[in-house]
Amino acid sequence: MNLYWKGIKDFFDENTLDFFPIRKAIRDYSWGKLRHDIHAAVNVALLDFPQGMAYALVAGLPVQYGMYTAIIASLIGALFSGSRFMTQGPTNGTAIMVMSAFTSLQLVDDLAIQYMPVFLSMIGLFLIIGSLLRITNITRFISNAVIFGYTTAAAILVIANQVHFVLGYKIRHEGDHTITFYDVCKTTFQLIHLSHIPSIIIGFITFFVFWLARRYSKRLPHVAVVIIIMTCIATLFREMHIPLAYLKPFDASLWKISIPNWSFDAIGLLANPALALSFLCMLESTSIGKSLGAKAGEHTDLNQIVFSVGMANLCCSFTSGMPASGSFLRSTVSLASGAATSLTAFFSALLCILAVFVVVPFIGYIPQAALSAIIIYIGFSLINKHAIKILTTATSSDAIVFAITLFSGLLFPLSTAIFYGVIFAVILFLRKASKPEMLEYSYSKGSNTLKLASLASNQEASQPEISLFHIGGNLFFGSSDLFYGQIRHVCERPNLRIIILKMRNVYVMDATCVMALEELILLMQKTQRQLLISEVRPPMLKILRNSGLTHLLGFSNIFVDDVKNSTASTSKALKRAREILGQPATIRIYTNPTSHIPTIYPTLLNETPPPTIPQKPLANRSRRTI
Repeated sequence: MNLYWKGIKDFFDENTLDFFPIRKAIRDYSWGKLRHDIHAAVNVALLDFPQGMAYALVAGLPVQYGMYTAIIASLIGALFSGSRFMTQGPTNGTAIMVMSAFTSLQLVDDLAIQYMPVFLSMIGLFLIIGSLLRITNITRFISNAVIFGYTTAAAILVIANQVHFVLGYKIRHEGDHTITFYDVCKTTFQLIHLSHIPSIIIGFITFFVFWLARRYSKRLPHVAVVIIIMTCIATLFREMHIPLAYLKPFDASLWKISIPNWSFDAIGLLANPALALSFLCMLESTSIGKSLGAKAGEHTDLNQIVFSVGMANLCCSFTSGMPASGSFLRSTVSLASGAATSLTAFFSALLCILAVFVVVPFIGYIPQAALSAIIIYIGFSLINKHAIKILTTATSSDAIVFAITLFSGLLFPLSTAIFYGVIFAVILFLRKASKPEMLEYSYSKGSNTLKLASLASNQEASQPEISLFHIGGNLFFGSSDLFYGQIRHVCERPNLRIIILKMRNVYVMDATCVMALEELILLMQKTQRQLLISEVRPPMLKILRNSGLTHLLGFSNIFVDDVKNSTASTSKALKRAREILGQPATIRIYTNPTSHIPTIYPTLLNETPPPTIPQKPLANRSRRTI
């Protein structure tokens, strides 16, 4: 028993969460940082406020719920995230899942408002507990087939649930109807005789104006600009006595703190959708933290991010909010605008508070059809055709998982789609290894065997470098982060010019790793470097060809495995590397994916093919010059 409690104590002693990280930003604050933060906050607030209204509409909630969430989530995110670019608030994914889950539970209109505080508090607690247990690493086992299947289903549901507003009428969510894509479409077409021509005209004008804004201006806050323009046009309609449906105005002075009405019945009813939405929030937020952190060249504590999202949702449960998550678009704008500290989100929230009291009197002048048309446009932009093409052509397993996730999201409540996708992905990939194995070799001069070569300290890496990776094992979604991250780490070496991947022992590669390989190719091309692939077996070559990577990389840089001569393919790759460089180069041969950058041992690379590789890995690394 003592060992049991000691294990629990040691687990929490290793906790890296900072329960008030904003103090670090305040400690070293300066006027220069304030200037950068204010500039970024203005740009973020111009997106945050109108998107909050739009996402509340998607969720089937009054628009003020989105506004309040944009404010509270940004404030709490600034206090607890510790990230200078992470911005939290309502998102497409969370709004769609709320709409789907609450409709399937027949919690609409007043019932949705009644149960929302309990729902938010459960989401917040799930995320906080998850961050304390440090479970964010499990997100790397969610394949892209599941993620894109879910987002595609979500986008289609967004579009379907907004069409009736553009047509000028509203469908009722009653009983077991309108809970799936099919039911929404069926009800929409049954009531199509109620279509209102002026609303349709407003919708088409909004489409056109939004398309122009996105096409000819990348810097403008498109949603805010289009809403202002369409409000002016709707005012002309009003002056001509042409009726339109407008957003319902509200009194911001009634905004107050309220206590969620917890009960066992409510908790039992909402447990499954709350768990699913918590999982989605964790997935969205950690993905943003990893991608933007890498872009900014900063380490991002993903558990800290999840903790802040949990705190944001918990606080929103007391302030008439809706589920919040990390927003990719607003976080990207924050980073691109030069945010210096996490106080950017704090200042953005203050600007949104000001906007609430300035804009609220005009809410009743915004046409419903215009806001719905904007949401439909954004919904279409969420459908990633390039990713879908890779997922449906690279491997049959990814195509199956993508299809199952997509259709389960359309045929059942969206909150179940991720679970179905994950279950089938695990079933299909259960026998695959969880990570690739990268073996390490050391060559000695004049020998045809592997052994440790002597270190020549006077030959520091001053020549261009070629890195040779021997990859063993399976490349699938559970290993894509390791595969891409470790090779990208090697790419940071200033003298590196060429990477050769030996893939004879790779028997499985799915679309997630194909995408990681595509990112690696684009990264190397962007940095004036070259990737070569040798010992490619026919099944792997088919995957590369189906996904379009042979065209991106160039077939002259891919060398098919020769079953009659085990060294011929890599010899050709080395000759190709020599042709590209046109000068002497150092070869680095490694590595295990969990190892650090290897120690360097020099040896001479002769014109003869490399020696035969033994089956067991050695712990030594080598460098040789050509």
